[in-house]
Amino acid sequence: MIASADSWRGLRPEAGDRIVSLAGVRVRGGRVRRDETFDALVCPERPIPSASVRLHGITDAMVASAPTIGIVLPAFLRFAEGAVLSGHEVSFDLGFLSRATARLALPRMTLEHPVLDTRLLSRLLHGASAEHTIEAVARRLGVRLIGRHSALGDALTTAEILVRQLELLHKRGLGTLGQVLDALRRARPRP
Repeated sequence: MIASADSWRGLRPEAGDRIVSLAGVRVRGGRVRRDETFDALVCPERPIPSASVRLHGITDAMVASAPTIGIVLPAFLRFAEGAVLSGHEVSFDLGFLSRATARLALPRMTLEHPVLDTRLLSRLLHGASAEHTIEAVARRLGVRLIGRHSALGDALTTAEILVRQLELLHKRGLGTLGQVLDALRRARPRP
């Protein structure tokens, strides 16, 4: 079971920007389970930076009565229990999630969940010289972009990308999570 997580928020977790939306969708049996989603607005308890509003369109007024991350994140963790997390450039999302879990004294996401990055999988499958933006990967794999820059839209797009990538990996003899993670480790550029 794979949950694709995406969160759209301010642009810099190290500057104190916080999650304003959190979404996920399950992938099971090689299929995106659109009937098994998590989607929530989050009150960040501070003003949303204007650069962030321009990107995702979520305003302070839209989240004024939304629950805080202290309520949303534990619910998301229950939704994602036992799942592999996936995202496109997922380290960006994990930066926000890691800060939130630390603030709430919750276990680190990466300790509780294996993580697959569809951008890194794209590099593994199509080589470093190919373009690996979510738009380019979706186009290459025949995936329609859904609600770009919304948490649920990006989670659904990423899940569709992941399903196609897993099919390609399976054709290359990488049929288990362990095999895929090992291949990603071997493909990682050395410093």
